[in-house]
Amino acid sequence: KRIRQLDAGRWFDTKFTGRRIPTLEEVLTLSDGRVGLAVEVKSPGPTAEALDRKLIPLVRAFHRPVVVHSFAADYITASKRKAPDIRTGYLCVATMKAIRRTRLAGAESIHPAWRTLSKRLAREARQAGLSIMIWTARTRRDCIHMVNKGCDAIGADCPDLLIDVLTERGLRSG
Repeated sequence: KRIRQLDAGRWFDTKFTGRRIPTLEEVLTLSDGRVGLAVEVKSPGPTAEALDRKLIPLVRAFHRPVVVHSFAADYITASKRKAPDIRTGYLCVATMKAIRRTRLAGAESIHPAWRTLSKRLAREARQAGLSIMIWTARTRRDCIHMVNKGCDAIGADCPDLLIDVLTERGLRSG
């Protein structure tokens, strides 16, 4: 409730003063059937059970691909036991240990910071049966470098620039 009272727009520009932070349910409703989403779960700790009681039904009702990802491998493991049908990803720095941890957690994909992913580690992740989502593009140059990595998905703060790069390379139509 408290977060809904915060002004999410004023810091960006005064013309956005009074804009409120949407709830996850509002984001899912707005984007349903239009785009896939990655939902990041921060360190849930003792609130994990309550969070999952709300999150799992929302994700199951969404009509496009959704991946729930977290830096907390223990959360991914517990979540996977409750909802094996929901795709999960492990947010990390790319290392062999992270690849093993991703597999042990039961996640389908590894989500390393893009600058940490080498060709060798990408190959190792693929050999382990994992898909790869890298993050976070913030500039056109980031988008170009990230597209060159050849991963399955890219997290971006600048989706317009990423779409332009993908379209220019013939990797996305329209």
